[in-house]
Amino acid sequence: MSFVDFLRMFFGWEDNREAAGFLSWKHLLFVTVYIAIATVLAVFLAKKHKNGTEKEKLRVLKIASVVMLSCEALKIVIISVRSQDALAFLGMLPLFLCSIHLFSIALGAFTKGVVQEAALTFLYVFGILSSLAGTYLAGNYFGSSAVFSFDLMVSVTTHTISGFSSLYLILVGLIKIDKKKVIECAAILFVFTILAHLANVLLEPTSYESNYMFLSRSSGTPFAIVDTMVGGNKVLYGVMVALLQYAYMFAFLGVYFLIKKLQAKKKVA
Repeated sequence: MSFVDFLRMFFGWEDNREAAGFLSWKHLLFVTVYIAIATVLAVFLAKKHKNGTEKEKLRVLKIASVVMLSCEALKIVIISVRSQDALAFLGMLPLFLCSIHLFSIALGAFTKGVVQEAALTFLYVFGILSSLAGTYLAGNYFGSSAVFSFDLMVSVTTHTISGFSSLYLILVGLIKIDKKKVIECAAILFVFTILAHLANVLLEPTSYESNYMFLSRSSGTPFAIVDTMVGGNKVLYGVMVALLQYAYMFAFLGVYFLIKKLQAKKKVA
């Protein structure tokens, strides 16, 4: 295979290589290396900036945001050229629970006040979950793509950045959550849920992929259990999937407040 042939396959032109395979050793090894590198970087950079100013701490998130946005922009360009369709981005809107961090990291890094605090809280709650679910459970990519392929590597990179950013802000001490921030975090989730639903409705008659946040169908995810429970009722299915996402958020933050309460009691004792 020539280098030119490899590049054509890597970027998605005439790629006839064997797929890595979902949960194959190639899949698990590839993702684990990514996660390990991200974890080591998060620990190292958090330790380095632990005693720095908030501006210094946020600089790492700014870099992470720029890298993530750059990867997504490059993906849109490559796929648009490859498919010869300037509107290909309509099938890649960042309206899945994992891709929302394109916004949460950027808002947390570059804004101030309520918006920043809400974005950081959202990243804290969903960042690591999104990273692990979007890599270890990415059956769609690993089941159809070779490990060293552009689409797959961009997906794993961006999902891993979400986990890295979430872990970093925890370790560096940027998380300060109160009950008001819970409402703000819920509001962010609500806004993106509505946007995802609207995108699904508007794009359903077109050829562009949608089903953002899996509100329309389970697409082979564990949400298939919900679909079975409601007997295929699309309205009930979408509502239950949205409620499950809220349930996770409230459970996560409930555990957070419980731990903080127990720590406070321990200090008093």
